[in-house]
Amino acid sequence: MDDPPVNLALRNLCESFQQERRQRSASGSGVCSVHSEKLKLFCLDDQQPVCVVCRDSKTHTDHRFCPIEEAVNINKEKLRDSLQQLKEKLGTFENFKLTLDQTADLIKNETQDTEEKINNETEELHEILRNEEASRITALREEEKQKCQMIMEKTEKTRKQIVSLTWKIRDIEEQMKAEDDSFLKNFKTTLQRAKSPPDPGNISELLIDGRKYLSDLKRTVLQKIEGSSGDHSL
Repeated sequence: MDDPPVNLALRNLCESFQQERRQRSASGSGVCSVHSEKLKLFCLDDQQPVCVVCRDSKTHTDHRFCPIEEAVNINKEKLRDSLQQLKEKLGTFENFKLTLDQTADLIKNETQDTEEKINNETEELHEILRNEEASRITALREEEKQKCQMIMEKTEKTRKQIVSLTWKIRDIEEQMKAEDDSFLKNFKTTLQRAKSPPDPGNISELLIDGRKYLSDLKRTVLQKIEGSSGDHSL
């Protein structure tokens, strides 16, 4: 194409990623924006790094705190579990996409095999037989077209999921390497992004059942021949 359309989903994903990166960069100074003190504590109730002055302020009355180094270790461990789940889910989607590709070939092979069997079964019949053959092959190829369209749609959806998961994993891995205060400031957002999507599903509904195109073929044709000729000797 000379002028391909913009992929809006990919553009929005890139803009969102760049915005989060700028926010993390701006929050990585390690100094409290309110009291200009070094961030040494982590508020367990607000899930945010704070300074010693914040701890004694009304904002954090009766809140629980721990050293920022301890919070980093605890929260990184939580994020490691989510990261591992995302990596496993990425593998699931990649395997599913491979299965979709293989299923497309299987559909074509099943279509060809079913068409050959239909032709063999109708070889010795007359005009009614050929009409029945053409009718069933048309239905078979229409189903093939529909199933191939479904495969294309599911393949595209799976590809987008793979792209999204890949960026999530890269983003989380980058966040895991960030400075402690920056990591903790962005931890809630990062943990939310680390939620694993549902499985891609199964492919059983995409397969073609060639038996329904072959069932009772001879009987149907013979009945039509009998009804047309009135000759019950058949």
